[in-house]
Amino acid sequence: MCCKKTLEVLEKIYWSVLDGLLYVILTILFILTIVGIWGVTMFDKYFMKFLEAVDNFFDKIWNWIKAPKCKCNLKNKKVSKEDLFNGE
Repeated sequence: MCCKKTLEVLEKIYWSVLDGLLYVILTILFILTIVGIWGVTMFDKYFMKFLEAVDNFFDKIWNWIKAPKCKCNLKNKKVSKEDLFNGE
């Protein structure tokens, strides 16, 4: 009688520990999934901001290179619509 009761207690302890470990493992997986999704979202957010800054930087350089240097002739010269259309 004594051994059977001890075996039942050990079996309950075994299943309780196993259930506890299962809940801990599932909780850790859930937390890692949520943190992973959040981390990827934040990485994409900052990565896109970085690429936007690089694009704006090169756009400013390109506009500086292609901009007309002297605008003194444009003020004195009257431009017709045909000249604007032809690119003159």
